[in-house]
Amino acid sequence: MPGEGSPPEVGGKYGKFLNASTATATLIGTALGIFVTTAGGLANVVISWIDHTSTTQIAEQKAHDEHVLIVYNAMTEALDKKDHGRQMLSLALGKALLSDKSDQGLLVGIFTVIGDHTDSHSVKVAADEQRFQAEQAEPPPAPPAAAPSTLPLGAYNVDSFWCESSGDAARNAADDVVGVVSAMTAGRVRERILPASRNTASAGYGISGVQVRFEAPVETGVADKLAAAIKAKIAADGIADAVLTHPVGFHTPNYVSVFVCPANPGN
Repeated sequence: MPGEGSPPEVGGKYGKFLNASTATATLIGTALGIFVTTAGGLANVVISWIDHTSTTQIAEQKAHDEHVLIVYNAMTEALDKKDHGRQMLSLALGKALLSDKSDQGLLVGIFTVIGDHTDSHSVKVAADEQRFQAEQAEPPPAPPAAAPSTLPLGAYNVDSFWCESSGDAARNAADDVVGVVSAMTAGRVRERILPASRNTASAGYGISGVQVRFEAPVETGVADKLAAAIKAKIAADGIADAVLTHPVGFHTPNYVSVFVCPANPGN
């Protein structure tokens, strides 16, 4: 099982994208520091051990780090060679070898890099979907023992989605929503992309306009507060759509989501 600490620093052509995406991933043991650099297609791993780290922990961590390198090297080679079959294999390798919950942040980075740099539509769709699933599986931090009573949303976790098909205006608005909501809750607040492929092909989506989605009836009050709080910011970003609340029929404890998917952003 991977331990806690800082994620590995990955160099090379795609390193800056991967490191930026995994800055908060919980990947490396507190008794272990890893720095990964690439040169000429070879990866060098420098590991510093602490005496009291058990042999079992060392073996497990070493195997995990080798899996990270296998996936990273497969990804970079496939992208550099524009080999779409190997790009698909990289997605499968990531999902197979990095399956622990603490790896989800790293997988988000890997899938994002592949989706952003491939020239294959089918690979992009697959990478976007796996990124979405990895983000869904990424566990939120433990809630505080007691959220300040002054916070309107307590310790709720909130995802602010923007529709890929709506472009940068939607993304900017979703980012502004994060700024507003972060001051309202002690929980996790994230900006996330809703891939066009998922919005058009997955049951329960087909989202247009601006919506706050919540579990009714228990989260109706939370949804109303959230919708009221972001209304002005959405309008200031040039999005004319009204902010609607939309109940969902499945259990989403301590979680609500915002979707910014205007048909005519900026108009």
